[in-house]
Amino acid sequence: MKRTVVFTLLGFLVIILGVFITRYQSNPLRKSEEQLREDYLKLTPIGTSMEDVVKLIESKNEWRIVYTLDFGFVVDRGRARTPSNEEITENKTIGVKTIKAYIGSYSDILNISNMFNKHVEVYWGFDENLYLVGIGISKSSDSF
Repeated sequence: MKRTVVFTLLGFLVIILGVFITRYQSNPLRKSEEQLREDYLKLTPIGTSMEDVVKLIESKNEWRIVYTLDFGFVVDRGRARTPSNEEITENKTIGVKTIKAYIGSYSDILNISNMFNKHVEVYWGFDENLYLVGIGISKSSDSF
């Protein structure tokens, strides 16, 4: 009888752990900045109008526009892409207008050395005609 209870509890714990690990790993925000950039370029390809990007952001419950600027964003980490698919590296300004949107966050509780929330933000850079010319991704962590 006791053995059945122990096996039942162990089975229950294994199921709970499996659900937790699956949920942890399936969060798309855990992808690398480069993978996220490629995902958002599929949603909003180079040449997408600023109006369509705003509509997309507003259609997502968890997303929100942080700000819109009358100048481009600077790639300070990672990379962005131009209309000709040319790669742009650090310290380059993308576009002449920018939309910054908060996409979401996740917790790295399985990584003890980095257990704070990670926040993901996307920068869309637009040309003078308000068409998308580049996307940047930023991940930041909470701290004390």
